[in-house]
Amino acid sequence: MALAVLLCPRGPLEGVGDVLRDWNALGLVEDFVLVDAGEPGGAADRSLLVSAGLARPVRVDELVARTEPDRVRLAVLVPALPDPCGDDEHLDARAEELRGSVAGQRGPALELLRVVLCRPGGEDALAGQVRGQWHTLVVSPEDSRAPGSPSQQLDERTDPVGIGPHAAAALCGLLGLWRGQPGAPYDGTSSSPVPRARVVRTFHRRLDLGGAAAQVRERVLPGGGSFPLPWDGDQVAVTVPADSVRQVTEETARRWASAHPLWSGREEVPEPRTEHVGPVEALRLFLGFLASAVRGAPERWARAVRHQVASQVAARVHAAVFGQADSAYTVVVRGVRPDGSPAGLEDLTRAAAQLSEVRLPDQPVSVPAPVRVSQLWRDFLGAAMTLLDAGERHPTLKPVAAGHQRAVLARTEDVVPPLDAVEDGLHPADHLGVEMRLRQLRVVEGGAPVERIQQLEHWRERWADSFATACGRELGAKVVESSREVRQILLALEEARGEVADDPAAGRGQRSLGRRLLGMAGVTLLLSVLAVVLGAYGVLDVATTAIVVLVLVVGFAVGGSVVFVRHQQELFQALARQRSLVRAADVHRQNLPRAVEDLRVRTELYGQLRRWVDVLARFLAPTGEPASGPGQGPTDGVTFPLSVQLGASAPDVDQVDLAAQRVQRATFGRGWLDRGFAGFLEHGARTSGELHQRTVDPDYLLSEGAEPGTALSRWAAADPATLPGAWAWVHRTVEAAVQEETTRLSASAPVVSGGRVRSHDEFVGEADLSGADRALAQRCFTPVAVGAGANLVEPPVWSVSFGLARTVVEHTRWLAADELAGRPVAGSARPVPDDDVEF
Repeated sequence: MALAVLLCPRGPLEGVGDVLRDWNALGLVEDFVLVDAGEPGGAADRSLLVSAGLARPVRVDELVARTEPDRVRLAVLVPALPDPCGDDEHLDARAEELRGSVAGQRGPALELLRVVLCRPGGEDALAGQVRGQWHTLVVSPEDSRAPGSPSQQLDERTDPVGIGPHAAAALCGLLGLWRGQPGAPYDGTSSSPVPRARVVRTFHRRLDLGGAAAQVRERVLPGGGSFPLPWDGDQVAVTVPADSVRQVTEETARRWASAHPLWSGREEVPEPRTEHVGPVEALRLFLGFLASAVRGAPERWARAVRHQVASQVAARVHAAVFGQADSAYTVVVRGVRPDGSPAGLEDLTRAAAQLSEVRLPDQPVSVPAPVRVSQLWRDFLGAAMTLLDAGERHPTLKPVAAGHQRAVLARTEDVVPPLDAVEDGLHPADHLGVEMRLRQLRVVEGGAPVERIQQLEHWRERWADSFATACGRELGAKVVESSREVRQILLALEEARGEVADDPAAGRGQRSLGRRLLGMAGVTLLLSVLAVVLGAYGVLDVATTAIVVLVLVVGFAVGGSVVFVRHQQELFQALARQRSLVRAADVHRQNLPRAVEDLRVRTELYGQLRRWVDVLARFLAPTGEPASGPGQGPTDGVTFPLSVQLGASAPDVDQVDLAAQRVQRATFGRGWLDRGFAGFLEHGARTSGELHQRTVDPDYLLSEGAEPGTALSRWAAADPATLPGAWAWVHRTVEAAVQEETTRLSASAPVVSGGRVRSHDEFVGEADLSGADRALAQRCFTPVAVGAGANLVEPPVWSVSFGLARTVVEHTRWLAADELAGRPVAGSARPVPDDDVEF
């Protein structure tokens, strides 16, 4: 890096600094330091660093120490004008002060240039401006388009506006100030103590590709927030029709969810089977009921019968769950908070975590293998990018096909809603949150205006086609599925306990049946007593009496049993169902921990989905603007001398179209988003590493939770402008390709310069350095020196090409002061020896 420092006296030469500052704002010249030489002493304190057209005060010595340039080019601007201005002695003294402040710094090489700016009528002062220890360079008072082309003498204007452009152009060539110019003519040459000078003139030619690059860029990136269509070989992808977007996103979301079922497996619950009550059991139950009827408590008998087949395992499991997680039980089973208000997703998430910590009796809790959520989210992000770039990332998440072509979504918002697509604190991908909010508005907040409900429903429908929203529905359905399964298991265990609430109607039925059977028993007993009395009086013999009593008892037993069985069908069905529940209770006990774990995992992943949707939205957010690439700003109305030729490449439309197509093919192939996302994910890993104070692998970030304070949550909330998103990669990559293509175009495209249209070869060829000897303005030399050829250009001419620009510096041989016009200062008229020529 080199630093140019200009010491400029006040007066007409102030226009030079003004012009250089304007050109710096246009991007034509590098930053430089401008030192005001208006007052004696302290020159370093009156320095301005000019950057982007703006000037700020600096101290040269401190700037050199801070920036550590390899080279400092110190130039003193000296006027040689018809009207004397300034004090040469004071200017020399201030130049030495500045030289001392810079030379005191260690490291940078120091080049000392004394640039004499001459105007017609001021030549008599040239000889007196030559100094030893400095490269004295007299800028020839002439202007021409190119080396060897006819030159015209500068006018006699000595105002800042008249002097500025020509002098500024010469300084840019001599000091290497043209943007991108590598080196300057006098880098590495030592100054001689012998006073000597050279007469110089400079030329600069620059081809601006900004207009051509803008045309190519507009065709590559048409705007509207949509990515260019990806290329597959020689075919470009097509867009999915608008009426098929929802079908595509829902099918992709379904495949993504199917690839990750998040299911830990279950023991199969035995099917209930039909059971019949046999005659012996019916008789036993009948006698038990009859005894309870005698005691006046038939309904308690019915409850006791059911409890005999109740599952003690289920009772203990239910007691453990309800005792250790009663609030979670309420949320999962009844869908409400302990206070009776509707439960939300956060309540369900906490309930699942609480239930997963319950220790069940009689059986160790089996913990399923950890879910590989990193692959889940990698597939989610990959599926989203596939919908935009048709890449091959997963065997079941293939790109959309449209015949023999691939199809992509036209808008990024069809993949993920933008960051500002939030309503009432809800995101479109939060399917459960939206549904719960609508339920609150419709049921809990019965007084909610219809317009408010319709507004939320319209907003939900507005983003329903999005892939992220479809994933929210799929993952939300899994959460609901797991919640329903846990609720069913808990209810089955509760039912298997055999605890039945008293039913008044059933109690009355049992008591009615008891009275009926007691009546039958009374009739049987009365008839039996009658038979015994008749036998005692000899009416019936003993055998007959015994037979009659036996028939009565058996008849009562059979008849009573028939009546009992007919009236206890509901009880017998409950007994059969209870036996089935008992058999299923042990299976439910084994399945409960797995179902709870699935619910916990699914609710946590549902919360992470919200974070990853935010991350995806930030990756795809249309941040930044296309870079303009190297070049200058608009130069309309800016005055340049003839020696500075700025041309603009003007390719035809067909050339621009072909260049844009080459850029698109090179940049936007199938799966092109992977290249941009790799840097984006690494940025997130660095964020996580800074949080955890260690190196973090990107897979760790993909596995991290969504709780507040985690790296994922911070990354998902970051300002998109600070993240290396997809558009940042697009702008950077496209700009490099556009510059390469427009440079290629410029070789065959015409050039517009100075209102003329010329071929590229003609524009570049004007800087050809071959040809006859060329001479500089004779009025800068004495007649004797002209006769000796002192005004001829000495080879080799210094020339440097850089990018689409070229700088040429022509110069005479080194001259003694008395070979220049005017009177030299005392001691400066000695001839320059031939072996002292260094350049």
